[in-house]
Amino acid sequence: MVSPQFRPPHSARRSVQPKKSSRPAQRSRHSQPTAPPSPQGQASGTKVRRRVVSPQAQFRPQSRLNRAIVVQTLEIGIKLGVNGILGVAAIVGLVKLVPYTLHRHSGLQQLQAEAYAVEARVNTLQKEFHRYFDPKEAAAIARQETIRIGPNQQRVYLQTEPITKPAP
Repeated sequence: MVSPQFRPPHSARRSVQPKKSSRPAQRSRHSQPTAPPSPQGQASGTKVRRRVVSPQAQFRPQSRLNRAIVVQTLEIGIKLGVNGILGVAAIVGLVKLVPYTLHRHSGLQQLQAEAYAVEARVNTLQKEFHRYFDPKEAAAIARQETIRIGPNQQRVYLQTEPITKPAP
């Protein structure tokens, strides 16, 4: 007995016969009508030409394949068109937004520069405010702001000397 793996390929194959359909065969549009066989057979002298149409010829997979290709091509074309329109709209939107963004950015920089200047001024004013209302500094501020001096102090006046021209 021969094991299945050592069988020759022709013995392993079965002959496949097409299944017979219970429906009557349909005529193809290219087939010609056939006359019923004469009782005398071929002796009558008329030749009847019969065309046998195989089931594969009736199927026509080429036309369905072509339709599928056309449908897929149309679908891809529509998708590309819609995506192209969306891409163009996005680019146009960006082109319009870039100058606006640059203008707003320059305005923001100007506002930040002004804010830094105002912040420096506010800090100076706060320091002065705290100095004026500090009780320890009250006497020093009073001396600076008035012309009065203490009883044990003398007033000093600085004068410039007249410039004399040197003799030649």
